Amino acid sequence: MLVDDVAWLLRRLPAFRILPGDHGLRPIHVEDLARLAVDLGERRDTVTLDAVGPETFRYVALVRLVAEGVGSRAWIVRIPRGILLLASRLMGRHVDVPITRDEVHGLAANLLVTEGPPTGRIRFSEWLREHAGEGGAAWANDSSATTVEVVPH
Repeated sequence: MLVDDVAWLLRRLPAFRILPGDHGLRPIHVEDLARLAVDLGERRDTVTLDAVGPETFRYVALVRLVAEGVGSRAWIVRIPRGILLLASRLMGRHVDVPITRDEVHGLAANLLVTEGPPTGRIRFSEWLREHAGEGGAAWANDSSATTVEVVPH
């Protein structure tokens, strides 16, 4: 969902706003997440692990990769957290809120990156090369998405 929202915004805005800093993330493909959920659902014990793909990105690098993939020429601008949240709230008058306070805090705290082994197999960079034209064609409503809780280590 994050990548599709980024693609949608990059296709439509002259500037894409991000937090200052060097925040990381390890995107996992929905098919990998589904496979992981099925595999874990068959277990009888309790297990805690990170649902992460095989590639690690700096957030700004992922945004640039998506921008290139969808043919966006939007400027990528670093802005303070408060201004980013205000801009998101204002945009939320037209579409559901693009990024929430919790998502900003999670990204800023580097909760979307881990040092553990990947639990997904699909490489985001390869998937994007094949599917970039599809991303961000329509706004994906987060209220219809499955919620996954992010828990700090």
